[in-house]
Amino acid sequence: MYTARVKFKRGNEIRFISHLDMQRMVQRILRRAHIPMKYSEGFNPHPKLAFAMAMSVGMLSDCEYFDVELENHVDPDEMISRINKSSPEGFTAVNALVTNQKMQSLTSLIEESEYTINAKLLNSEDSKKLEDAVKTILGEESIKYRKRNKKGRYNEKEIRPLIKDLDLVIENSKIKLGMRLSTGSKENLRPDVVIGILDPEKILFDWEFGFLTKRTFLGKSNLRERI
Repeated sequence: MYTARVKFKRGNEIRFISHLDMQRMVQRILRRAHIPMKYSEGFNPHPKLAFAMAMSVGMLSDCEYFDVELENHVDPDEMISRINKSSPEGFTAVNALVTNQKMQSLTSLIEESEYTINAKLLNSEDSKKLEDAVKTILGEESIKYRKRNKKGRYNEKEIRPLIKDLDLVIENSKIKLGMRLSTGSKENLRPDVVIGILDPEKILFDWEFGFLTKRTFLGKSNLRERI
């Protein structure tokens, strides 16, 4: 049995599809590309396919991954070529690893993500307030995030250790906000939570203009390009 680990990008054309639709789309791509996927047994066989992390609807990414089990070996370069010829606009396979050796699961290799967020200030004169808000977060020892659970009750969670770094660049009213956050099955923090903490009263960001978020790294800090 062989396993292929594929890194891909999600572009603007497909950024509004859900994670479930992304899974279905990748299955269709692999079938069209004639990738010899291994299927589960039973009454409803499906490809043995696993993704690293779900992406929020609307997010771009340069660094998503999936594993797929294969019936036989496929040359990695040939696999990438066939996938890209069979993919819609916005989906680009970057590279692949094909092996018959047991690999660590993708989820076990993920501890943090990096994001770049483009946004606008509501008022250009408020750049100092946003800079101060970033400094305040980085200077805090504790930040509690209050979230409603499925039963409608509120729970508080300590999230300061999950915010690894923030970087802010403001030019006129344009904002470029970098984030490095804990990500994975153990601890996970979404960029929109941090944005909400930076601007809880929604008076700094131009919320009507919105936020364009791109994930630029996914993995462990000591395994930058080895997933």
